[in-house]
Amino acid sequence: MKKRIIGCFCFILICLFPVAAQKHSSIDIDDNVYKIIENLQLRGLCPSLPAAKPYSEDQILSAIRETLTKPETAEHLRDTEKSILESVLNRFDRKSGLDLKRGAYYFDSVNPKNPVKLDIGASFDMFASAGFYNNTKKLGFDFEPKIKLNGTLWDTISMRFDMFGLVTKAPLTLLGEYDIGYYWDDDNYQPEPPRTIKTFANYAFFPFAYQKRWDGSVYFVDNLSPNGLEGWPMSLAVGFGIFSEVDMAFFNNNLTLRLGRQYREWAGMENGSSLVLNAAARPFVGLEMTATLFPWFSFSSITGSLEMPNSEYMTENAYKDKTEDAYQNCFSINMLELNFKYTHIDFGTTSVWPKRFELGYIYPLMSKLFFQNNIGNFDNLGLFGNLKMQYPGLGSMWFSLFLDEASGLSKQTGLLSGNFLSSTRNMYAYQAGINSAIPLLPFTTVSLRYTKVEPYCYTHQVIGDTPWYTGYISESYTNNGTSLGYYLPPNADELLLRFETMPVTHLSAHAQYQFIRHGADYGSRSVRGSSIYSEMDNADRNSLRKYFLQDGAYQWFHIIKFGGEYNVKDLIGLPITVYGDIGYVYSYFTDSDTGTGEAQYQKGDYHRIDTDEYPTMSGFIISLGARIFY
Repeated sequence: MKKRIIGCFCFILICLFPVAAQKHSSIDIDDNVYKIIENLQLRGLCPSLPAAKPYSEDQILSAIRETLTKPETAEHLRDTEKSILESVLNRFDRKSGLDLKRGAYYFDSVNPKNPVKLDIGASFDMFASAGFYNNTKKLGFDFEPKIKLNGTLWDTISMRFDMFGLVTKAPLTLLGEYDIGYYWDDDNYQPEPPRTIKTFANYAFFPFAYQKRWDGSVYFVDNLSPNGLEGWPMSLAVGFGIFSEVDMAFFNNNLTLRLGRQYREWAGMENGSSLVLNAAARPFVGLEMTATLFPWFSFSSITGSLEMPNSEYMTENAYKDKTEDAYQNCFSINMLELNFKYTHIDFGTTSVWPKRFELGYIYPLMSKLFFQNNIGNFDNLGLFGNLKMQYPGLGSMWFSLFLDEASGLSKQTGLLSGNFLSSTRNMYAYQAGINSAIPLLPFTTVSLRYTKVEPYCYTHQVIGDTPWYTGYISESYTNNGTSLGYYLPPNADELLLRFETMPVTHLSAHAQYQFIRHGADYGSRSVRGSSIYSEMDNADRNSLRKYFLQDGAYQWFHIIKFGGEYNVKDLIGLPITVYGDIGYVYSYFTDSDTGTGEAQYQKGDYHRIDTDEYPTMSGFIISLGARIFY
């Protein structure tokens, strides 16, 4: 009877505390500890971890302990670096009872038969950003109180439940409208009225950097009612969100299982660089697994449900009346990894598919590409791969490819015709990069990478003949209105130079320069395929060509940014972290000489312009934040 009572109690705990595990639950991927792990791996001081993030607390702390305790690795660490690593270990060292320095209460049953550990805490995050441009000024902010419940059962099952509220404002500036194309299965190719979206700019934050923090929708403060759901906090608004997971690990973390909703990054050769599942992508509920069968071989898999973007404020003219089911998608991804001393190789497949309970997509050992051929051509398939060459202690270089859709051997668009690179039909993203550890400074790296996202990459036509659905279904490579892949929109490229360092304990700093070019996604000279909502024309699509910078208006960005974060607990005894960025943005447009209204699939020389529709802008952006507890 006693065992039954204990079993019921533990079951209730599992249900009530789906919470952040002190052992196997993940550490948020925006935590500075990932920069530390990346630096240690770059220097060959830390064992290679799978390219499927986030990592569990146990994975990260085990890697740090191994680095500190092994003489052959510890001797390469500076005193400051050892102090930083010790501070990370101390941050996750929980003491029983109330700990005001962590803002948490920790309970350990100390029962060898049924060990239960619970950690209940809170945190507060305040962030504001202001953009001061030559022709406009904007201010945005987030205030986020959070309650965190964490637990571990039997040293095998870990749980996490984070619930937060949000007071926010992120004003948008309307730039114009953008034609996303006709319905792909419309034989008339002349939709009435035209399918357009509204294009906005967020001048309060750095370009391409803002990530919305609320789940689903927000409520404007002046309309707190059941019908007050809004897609974006144009004015003062309140929101909420939940991150939770249940985790299990076996065989010394060589097999991990996780069911949860959190931010992820897969197949990124450095933090934030993934073309496949990027850290900037919105979270979704998914069941994931990573198996490290040998020290040099890993296999990872996810299947999850994607979330609706609630984007009517920008897409009200984009869909027909019968698109109430436009976002009913699941997402699956498989990845194989080979990790050697001087080489890393990974490759895999992805699929965005409407919810039809397709076992072939859920089954980890089935290729998404082959399975789609078995059930019919309905879903959005992708292929990806990374090749990285590395020399421990010096640095690494890599090449990444994400293939959204292609006609590789077609006589019209493929390699046989020599038109693979210029054919609009071939949608892909690629990246080349190099990074190196700086030996004279603690945990310091410098990296340089170039990324190109081709037109229509990460997009997909809305289709109306999907099994089980009578309405149109959008199968773009997005979740909650944000790309699952790289943070740049289609038809854009980026050159990024970044310097990161941790000169003293509790302080991290960075400096970066971004050079970005993007096809205009609004106005009279907009370029087709430059928006995540774009849909390629079905008529004669194999003959369509792309001419980067030479087929319409393009916006050029120069962005310089300096920032960092510092935990002030050693100064004032309170666990407060302050962080921020300050930078300068200069942008202008170029246009081609293809003629008025002909900025689609035609080539011409380009020149710089400055008009009311496409103006030159410059400005300073200041972002500041403070986080109490962790």
